[in-house]
Amino acid sequence: MDAREIHDGLVPEIKELLTFVAVGYSIRELGDELEKLSEYFQALGIAYLLENADQDRFRENLVRSGHARRYFLRKSREDNNAEDRRLALGRTEAFLDVLAAGQLRLAREIVDLSIEAWHPDWEYEDDFSYYLFLHRLVRANPDATEENLREILATFARALEDGESPRLDVCKAFLDRDTNSLREALVRLMEVRDKEMEKARGRNQEPDPPACVCWARSFVSIEGLALLRVAELIGMTPLEPGEELQLCPGLAMLPVGDRDYLDMLTSIEQELARGR
Repeated sequence: MDAREIHDGLVPEIKELLTFVAVGYSIRELGDELEKLSEYFQALGIAYLLENADQDRFRENLVRSGHARRYFLRKSREDNNAEDRRLALGRTEAFLDVLAAGQLRLAREIVDLSIEAWHPDWEYEDDFSYYLFLHRLVRANPDATEENLREILATFARALEDGESPRLDVCKAFLDRDTNSLREALVRLMEVRDKEMEKARGRNQEPDPPACVCWARSFVSIEGLALLRVAELIGMTPLEPGEELQLCPGLAMLPVGDRDYLDMLTSIEQELARGR
């Protein structure tokens, strides 16, 4: 499998999913499709980066992933879709996608639209705590005190039942503004992720959508890029000049900027409204 196969495998799927959205189903019926759109846009963006070093198409597709998540959260709020497990904070990487893309306004919109209450049947409490902590750091006007953030991390630690977690170590380093610990935790996290994804890079398989997503993620960690962005936002510099974190190539490090890209889902929604 290569980057061209990812492109060829995902573009028709994305078009089909957008056509499905255009039928006008309720948001309760569209959750799976919108999650797939986020995953496919992310993988497509990585493919553009790997194939052509195309940073703009990389950013554009990460932003479109965020559009899909924002649309789901907004429509769920409008239609009182409050008991849907797909509302779980860690359900998709779309929030991380827009952070990696440098689209802080969109990231904060996703934060503000999210339900920040843990549901045991939706997701593990450690995953929820991790994303909640990042949400609080990224929010434009943080209402969380240091004490509140430490409470979130205490919950995170209890949920792990004394297990180790590089994610927890990253969050602790953020809170303590400990640059050395942050660098060590990020390195460990990416080492774990690289080992997990090692098999996906070497697989010779048909480029069906799940395989495409897995293959793309085996080369670029959006989570790692997003965490480096959070570090930047709070004034931390865990890497030396010119240094690259594993699975976070320098080419994927995008500047902050809220460049507008067409939100295809909102456009579809507007067309449906005009047709009624």
